[in-house]
Amino acid sequence: MIKTLRSPLKTFFSWIFREELNDLHYSITEHRILKKQYEKEIKNITSPASPISSLFTEWAEGFFKGDFLDAELVLKDVIDDMRNKNNFLKYCTTKTFKDNLRRYCASKGFSFNPNNMSYADGRIIRTINGKTTEMIYIKTTK
Repeated sequence: MIKTLRSPLKTFFSWIFREELNDLHYSITEHRILKKQYEKEIKNITSPASPISSLFTEWAEGFFKGDFLDAELVLKDVIDDMRNKNNFLKYCTTKTFKDNLRRYCASKGFSFNPNNMSYADGRIIRTINGKTTEMIYIKTTK
């Protein structure tokens, strides 16, 4: 039987290659863990039957205070702020956003788009700078 001796160069490159594979394995594993967390949060956010996502609630607690309560806000601007604050929330649709916001308001005792301010379909439409814009209004009980 002939035994082949490895050269120091071959040993060095096999060691580097092994380290590269280990790094790749760890990054793939980390990616899978993050993907599972992401899918869980997206499922909570996009499912209308689910309870309010903790991320959505955290964002809403920080956003809806002071001047943003009992005032008309442009829906698009509010959604853009939510999407910019958290990467997990950037795939939340407008419908899901409204559903989550209704549940959030109900849990806080607020009224989302009160009947006296909205049309029959529950939306508040205003003309701003010549453009039709959908607004939201959160009424607190004062």
